[in-house]
Amino acid sequence: MSEKSNMIGTQGGDLTQKPHGLNKRMGGLNKRIDDLKKTTDILKETMDDLEKSTDNLKEWLMITRMDELGYAARHKNSFFLADLKTDVEAIAWAQGNTEHKYRQYAAILGLEEMYGLSLSRCRSLVRTAPEKIIRIANKRSDLRHFFWYQESRYYQEKEIKEGIKDMKTICTDIITLWKYSEPRHLNDKIMAKVAEFDRLLQEYHKVRGRCDSSIKHPAASGNQVR
Repeated sequence: MSEKSNMIGTQGGDLTQKPHGLNKRMGGLNKRIDDLKKTTDILKETMDDLEKSTDNLKEWLMITRMDELGYAARHKNSFFLADLKTDVEAIAWAQGNTEHKYRQYAAILGLEEMYGLSLSRCRSLVRTAPEKIIRIANKRSDLRHFFWYQESRYYQEKEIKEGIKDMKTICTDIITLWKYSEPRHLNDKIMAKVAEFDRLLQEYHKVRGRCDSSIKHPAASGNQVR
């Protein structure tokens, strides 16, 4: 056989082998595509489960906040720290969920009791007020209703009793200043009041901490248990 014939034969052999190699690669590629589809399906299922879990968690949070507001309306105190944004959201959530509308009336009464503001005023604060003002609204509610601050009435120390009273007053001043500030911004008067509140709060915690320590360790401090 001539050299030319050998070359043609070799080229022909390569041509017959190439489709086989291509099919093998295509088969591997198709398998990878199938694996990716399976992975995508698993991820989608996982995301659906996470979304359901998130929805369930939100429902639990909304119901818990509304029930706590209802409790506050009846008992004038709270075992949860104030969270104005979440409480307003919970009431709005109830309006869109028929099965929970029966909680809404008590929750609104509780909201107005807790924050000392109407529902519309609370909504306005959430919509327009910066975080510093929201924090002050929350702190005023805590000072009035949160059980830990309510325990202050059992202390004999003047700094504790007057500290609570002064902080409540300053919180109200800040909320009022914000309401009537034009344009709406954290002006110097508001910021000065916020600084004064923070100073009083820090001082209150120091005095309260010393008192609580003396109650826990009377022998070390030389004080008697009240």
